[in-house]
Amino acid sequence: MKNIILIGTVVVLAVSSVFLTIETATTGVEIAGLEKKEASLADQKQVLDSSLLKTLSVAQLQEKSTELGFIKPADLVYVAEVEPVAKLP
Repeated sequence: MKNIILIGTVVVLAVSSVFLTIETATTGVEIAGLEKKEASLADQKQVLDSSLLKTLSVAQLQEKSTELGFIKPADLVYVAEVEPVAKLP
């Protein structure tokens, strides 16, 4: 009777050991895949950040505004707050 209990316990422990080994290996593969994806996303973020900085640079904005037809004014006219634009009769 003791031999049967001992053999049963050994079998259960062996099966659980195999199961845990398989789970550990599977988890390791998933972690490796996620780390690769993280590295890829970090590279993509760096490219996008660089592109954003290039797009927002003053020189780039001036070039784009010139392409769209905007020019720097020759003379600036300031309207004073004190002077009314139109008077009532």
